[in-house]
Amino acid sequence: MQRRTFLAGAGAAGATGLAGCSALSTEVSATTLWIDDGREVYASFSADGDEVAAAGVRFYEERDAGVVPFRAWVERTDDAAYADVRLAVTHGDPAGALYMRPPSATERPAFSYTHTSDPAGAVVALDDPDDADTLTYGFCFDPEGGDTDLRLDVALTLTTGGLRPTRWACSATRTLTPSAHV
Repeated sequence: MQRRTFLAGAGAAGATGLAGCSALSTEVSATTLWIDDGREVYASFSADGDEVAAAGVRFYEERDAGVVPFRAWVERTDDAAYADVRLAVTHGDPAGALYMRPPSATERPAFSYTHTSDPAGAVVALDDPDDADTLTYGFCFDPEGGDTDLRLDVALTLTTGGLRPTRWACSATRTLTPSAHV
């Protein structure tokens, strides 16, 4: 009888110990370095000296009437998974318009797309990004002759697996002036 009591107590203690394993996870705020390579402007996110993710925009040649097409993208390293992703692209021209271009034929995780009014713009959010390495979304910006600056706000969380998982919090903000990059 005492043996059963001992085993039941040991099992409960082991279960309690394992239940706290999520407390062993580490949360790290990644450092941000902005890079303009002449084609793209992007934020490189690093933790412990290693790049864990990058996010940015690439502008294309203006279309008729000053409409600027561009793409916003997020990329992660192979040893991490997206926990959540949020890209906000806003502008200071109340008469201007920002449109999301139709997705290409490539598969992408489900996302939500929301227009904002103050400031004007759009937010793309993914709550369950699956296993995609690179996420790319196309936009067109029509400044209507007003303020041509765009503001990019990136917020994403990456996780690693294992007994002691790591969560990398990555966030960056930058004002961009659309210019023709090919």
